[in-house]
Amino acid sequence: MHRGRLVFLKDLDSNRYWTGNPQPGEKAFKEFWCRQEPGISEIHAVRNGVKFRMRAFIPPDSEVEIWTVTLQNLTSRKLRLAVVPTVEFPVRKIHWHFTGTYLKDFQAVYFRDTNRERPTGSFFACDRPVKRF
Repeated sequence: MHRGRLVFLKDLDSNRYWTGNPQPGEKAFKEFWCRQEPGISEIHAVRNGVKFRMRAFIPPDSEVEIWTVTLQNLTSRKLRLAVVPTVEFPVRKIHWHFTGTYLKDFQAVYFRDTNRERPTGSFFACDRPVKRF
């Protein structure tokens, strides 16, 4: 998975946070494996007592990327976790031609690139209630 696609997990009781899908070089995982095939990436990792699974795929004949994230508590205590999906939009050299807006009714961030002959836009949305952006 591209390094600009991360899911952060935060333990709300200890204020500790980490990424479920590791950046290159991170070694604090108890278990980690990744599977790649055309149109799909899957990551399994265990860290801080949480089993993390992220699947990113692009349906055939589609222009969307869909993520599914599954968490499993491997500890004996109740965990309160915040799940924070993030994406790094592809910003080119000239930054002032890009705008980003949160669309509350759609629970989505809309990112627009106006630095082209044909402007483009991207959405980043979630199917769970958004608490902050």
